[in-house]
Amino acid sequence: MSCLNDSGSSDADEWASKTIELIRSVQNNLFASAVVAGKYFMTYHDKHETAMLGQSGYGWTLEKLNTPGQSHKMFRMTASVFYSLHDLLVSTYGLKSSLHMNSIESLAIFLVVCGHGWSNSALHGVFKRSGETISRKFDEVLTCVVAMCQDYI
Repeated sequence: MSCLNDSGSSDADEWASKTIELIRSVQNNLFASAVVAGKYFMTYHDKHETAMLGQSGYGWTLEKLNTPGQSHKMFRMTASVFYSLHDLLVSTYGLKSSLHMNSIESLAIFLVVCGHGWSNSALHGVFKRSGETISRKFDEVLTCVVAMCQDYI
């Protein structure tokens, strides 16, 4: 009988060992899959660009709005008019901030393009955003301004 118990115990130990080995293998596969999925997401789906050295587009915008004369030079309006336009577009015409860009920066991009005719690549250098993001934000503000024009023109 002791042979059966020893043999049964040995089989149970072997079974437990193989089960633990299988669980560890599954955990390793899950971890590797999570790493691959994370890298895929960061490469192809996360549109937030990596941080660049220097001032952000929002910081540049605030600097221009707070420096006397610069607001009129860059946005073709005073800072108080800029903020009034921003508040009107946000409250009435649906301009919204996104996860990665404030609506103030979106309006600044729009006004710089309209006031100076800067290219997408020139805006990329100032606002530190991708060309796709600049185009999309310009279009969002343009849609709000067109909606506003129906009430004022």
